Amino acid sequence: MEYNQVLEDIIMRPTHKFVYGSTEERSKYLKKLAAIYRFDSNDLAPVGVYIDDKGLEVCENKACDKDKIEFFNSRYFEINTMYHILDKLLKELPQDILRNITKDILRPFNYTAKNSFSSLEELRDELLKVKQIYLKEYKHYIETGNLNNFLDELRIFMVLIDLTLDDLKKVMPNLDYISLFIDKEHEYSTIYTQVINFYIGARSNGTLNINIGCNNPSEWPTLIDLNGNRVQYIHDFDIVHMKDFALVRKK
Repeated sequence: MEYNQVLEDIIMRPTHKFVYGSTEERSKYLKKLAAIYRFDSNDLAPVGVYIDDKGLEVCENKACDKDKIEFFNSRYFEINTMYHILDKLLKELPQDILRNITKDILRPFNYTAKNSFSSLEELRDELLKVKQIYLKEYKHYIETGNLNNFLDELRIFMVLIDLTLDDLKKVMPNLDYISLFIDKEHEYSTIYTQVINFYIGARSNGTLNINIGCNNPSEWPTLIDLNGNRVQYIHDFDIVHMKDFALVRKK
């Protein structure tokens, strides 16, 4: 399937969006946009980051504390998002540019890390490691109702995405904003969608622009965020139906 250029222009606008389309076509299109909008642009432009990871599992164990479940989901989203952003940065920027900006990018992480990071590769690998630890510890918690004391062992236990991306924009003048393509190919728990809704409701689209890919509106479990606030169409997000921009092939 081919689509009108207008679809790309709309998706890349700095507004949060739900992008509806069939799984195969939607995933293919969003991956294409992420490949086009790279970190190595010579002009002011957004960068597209594609994510199709699973969210955390639904917790059905009544012995688990709601605040702790929200904590896991929030931290996992932050860590996972930052991992994908940094991994894309390392793959797309030339080594000479990376060397010049490494210290500035590492600075906000080294403020809170137990042991300072000396390279972006080291930080990326640690983010991946922490992501996997959160997955493991969350699974243990929802199965047993017992929380291990694992946070003290982590070099990084949280990421303040907005602040981190603001610092990234300062050292990369051609970066307009990060356009995050969250392609929902898996089931998301209500809590995990609430975490993402929080960022949508915060309207931080000038720094982190969230585009959620779904087959249809019913796939998104809730429009309520962690604080109980409802994110609203037009005020907080736009809706895009890919079929409206499909090009009809001439016979």
